[in-house]
Amino acid sequence: MNKVGLVDIFGSVGEKNIQGEDQQKLDVYANEIIIQTLINREIVCGIASEENDDFITVQGSDNSNSSKYVVLMEPLDRSSNIDVNVSVGTIFSVYRRITPVRTPVTLEDFLQPRINQVAAGYVIYGTSTMLVYLLAMVSMDLL
Repeated sequence: MNKVGLVDIFGSVGEKNIQGEDQQKLDVYANEIIIQTLINREIVCGIASEENDDFITVQGSDNSNSSKYVVLMEPLDRSSNIDVNVSVGTIFSVYRRITPVRTPVTLEDFLQPRINQVAAGYVIYGTSTMLVYLLAMVSMDLL
């Protein structure tokens, strides 16, 4: 965040996200970094981001969808305010998939009622970075 102006990731990309908001270069950069991190860790089977028109299916190294969880996120909320030194942040929500493990994720896995949420949180980036999360332990198989 403190190098935005130095590495040319400041300003608008000239496109709109799924919500109809102007995409900022920083939105796109944060989206790519978070998605790639989740894919590399092989800890989720699907990702839905405000910056993408459709969800992303994550294949494990064994070409299966063996993970039990999907992540829904806004990679960088309030990025259009970065030029006035306002804090920005990442918002995320985690759900257990509905479809069977080792099958492709579907839209049904992402469109679940809030009662099924197993974790949620946000990261605030500003003069300091703060992670706040809630873990709803429904059963021991979450660990």
